[in-house]
Amino acid sequence: MHSLQTVLLMSSPMDTREDYQRLLNALFAMDAMPIFEKPPVTPPPVPIAQPCMSAWEATHRETVQIPIPLAKGKICGEYIYAYPPGSPVCAPGERITGQCTDYFAYAKHSGIALQHSRAEQENKIVVLKETVDF
Repeated sequence: MHSLQTVLLMSSPMDTREDYQRLLNALFAMDAMPIFEKPPVTPPPVPIAQPCMSAWEATHRETVQIPIPLAKGKICGEYIYAYPPGSPVCAPGERITGQCTDYFAYAKHSGIALQHSRAEQENKIVVLKETVDF
């Protein structure tokens, strides 16, 4: 697991001395790499979506997948989390605001992973079908 400034390393009882030596060698190699100073990245705050109905009600309605840029104003039909930091961005039953779609674009550009509970295609979001104009 990693974030913009940290890496979390996890080991297990099954790791061998060779595994730890390989890790140590990789860390020493990374430490020897030149450092390019970049200005600190300050991510925008995680947006607050507008609740419209309960999550239960939203998950029991018909949904469709649409491109994320077209989701503004629609009602979300899935949970979406940003990793890092692991914060929920949208939940079922919340109206997707312009701040939400801007955050999704920022996350994609910055390497922040968006985890979707239902969307099956990258760059798509599950919304309630009744909120989409066909």
